[in-house]
Amino acid sequence: MAPFTVGGALAVLTKTAPDEVSGHFDREPAWFMGLRATASAPTPEDYFVTQPPPGPAERQHHDTIQMDHSAFDNLDFKPWLSLHLPPSARVVDIVTPNGERFTRTGAVIHTAEHRAEAHFATDDPQLIHITQDSRRLFDTVEGAWRSWQHHGQPDRQRQRIGITARTNGTQHAWLDTSESPTNWPLPITK
Repeated sequence: MAPFTVGGALAVLTKTAPDEVSGHFDREPAWFMGLRATASAPTPEDYFVTQPPPGPAERQHHDTIQMDHSAFDNLDFKPWLSLHLPPSARVVDIVTPNGERFTRTGAVIHTAEHRAEAHFATDDPQLIHITQDSRRLFDTVEGAWRSWQHHGQPDRQRQRIGITARTNGTQHAWLDTSESPTNWPLPITK
């Protein structure tokens, strides 16, 4: 079973067949520290992904989109987003000091090779300015947001997102039922 605790989503699985476990995300958020691979190597090799620097200006794509800034705080959207992004992608807040506190002013979505920056408009909670390279990772974020809205904003309380894993090594997340056409293969980690 792939670890899947992004955004505090903990899958509670039950054995549903001799070779299968299946279940939904728990209604309560949960966060975990990653397990140590060994005592001498406290984190797995691929745990940290260094952000690549922004690419040359002539290779960057700029856009402005309508998307609620609060998406990045939404504990029900975060697992949905992680199902759409490449497995190696990370979402990192851009923060600005605001007195003794920090205010999120955007986000960086990146893999080891690609990067997208989203800067929130200060005068409109629905406007985001995007700068991204040819991989256009933020297009995936926007698509996930629109898909999440289209599907009625699945949340933990209604337990609409689930996971099934089989001993043959296949595992997938699904919406509403394990046989749903809306499903996502999950990577196998070793």
